[in-house]
Amino acid sequence: MSRGAVILLRRAAPALLLVIALGAAAGCSRPAAKHAAAGGTDTAPLPAGLVAGESLDAFDSTFTDQSGHAVTLASYNGRPVVLAMIYTRCTSACPLLLASLRSLEARLTPAQRADTWFVLVTLDPSHDGPDTLRAFARSRGLDPARWRLLTGSREATAVLAAILGVKVRDDGNGALAHSSNVYLLDGSGVIRHALVGLGADPAELLAARAALP
Repeated sequence: MSRGAVILLRRAAPALLLVIALGAAAGCSRPAAKHAAAGGTDTAPLPAGLVAGESLDAFDSTFTDQSGHAVTLASYNGRPVVLAMIYTRCTSACPLLLASLRSLEARLTPAQRADTWFVLVTLDPSHDGPDTLRAFARSRGLDPARWRLLTGSREATAVLAAILGVKVRDDGNGALAHSSNVYLLDGSGVIRHALVGLGADPAELLAARAALP
C-alpha cells in the first residue's frame, strides 16, 4: 500500500473501525430486504476534512469491473468521475440513487456526457461479482461506454466506504442500510463536490462538472 493510502487510512480510521465492525456482524449473506429511506438517520454529513479536495489516487486497492478487468480508481483518471456506492439486491434507496444518477447523466451536455465516467462500487462484494454487476447494468440500460460497476474485497470495500464517509449498517436481517452519497472527481481523482443523501440538489454538482475541463 502506498504512503498516501496509509495517510488516507489514518484520517479515516474512526469511520473505518465502524465499517469493519458492521461488516463482520453482517456475515456473508445479504438478501434484499428493508433499506434505509431518504432522510433516515443513516445518512450523515461527510467527516470534516476527510473528503473535500482529497485525491483518491493514493487509494490503490484493486477492484474488478463488470467485464472482469482488474482496475483501480486511478484507472479512470483523465476524465471526470461520478462515483457512488450501492448494491444490486437493494430494493429501495439504491434504485432511487441510481435514478438520481441517471437524471444527472441526462442533464449533462452531450460533450460532458461522453467525457464522464459513472462508477458504482458495490457494498456487497460477496454477492455482486462481475457477472451479477454486468447483468444489473444491462437490465438497467447503463451504457458500458460510460458506466463501470466495480466489486472488490470486503477490506477494500470497507476502506473506500470509510474514506468517503459512507456509513453502513446491517439492519438485523442481512440487508444493508447505508449513506446515499454521490461524489464528483476531477480527471486527477480529486473530489470536487459531494451530494449527501437522497434528494440533495444536484445543481451545484452539475455546475462543478461544467467547470471541469
